[in-house]
Amino acid sequence: MASILSKKKKKNREKCRLSDLKTLGLELLSSRAKINNLPLLLTFVSPTSRPQYALEALLFLQAFFTPLLPLLPPSSYSTNTTGTAKDDPDFIYRTWLRSKFDEFLNSLIDVSVSPQSEEALREVVLDTIMEFVKVGNGGRFHSAIYHRFIQSIVHSTLGIDVLLDLLSSKYFKYIDVRYFTYIAVEKLARTFEAKDISGTYFLHPC
Repeated sequence: MASILSKKKKKNREKCRLSDLKTLGLELLSSRAKINNLPLLLTFVSPTSRPQYALEALLFLQAFFTPLLPLLPPSSYSTNTTGTAKDDPDFIYRTWLRSKFDEFLNSLIDVSVSPQSEEALREVVLDTIMEFVKVGNGGRFHSAIYHRFIQSIVHSTLGIDVLLDLLSSKYFKYIDVRYFTYIAVEKLARTFEAKDISGTYFLHPC
């Protein structure tokens, strides 16, 4: 079923002209009545999209989400609220937007670590992720987004050096980025260490 939906999305992307994509983006930014353009634009942020289309969709989505992100509830917020809050139309709308932002972030990370992605697109994706890290937590460093990104870099098939070199050349001049990179890497190291220990638990010493 998932593969069928994926093929349908790909066909829809291939039918869409760049001018159509720009129209979708401009409509989304100009009117809340065009909010249904949001899921359509999200389908273009993918390692399998044509680079120019992925870039155009990314820029419109970044412009849409950047001012909204500090106003959105956390991803887990909807599961910890009362029935009254869940019946509030504004809460439902903002929760839906949060789910779409999470989808967008996942797509950005997928593009950033994909060997298929062009270098220019990867750099724009990195800048977009770091912009969300900067503004997504009310002006404070959004460590959760950054940790997810670092974890994806470590586990990617692209190789650590490509993205870390890009990250270090553009962002390691900032103290908070260096600090949270250290924290993220330390947490990952502990995870790997725990796995190594658990993997040798039943081995007897020689």
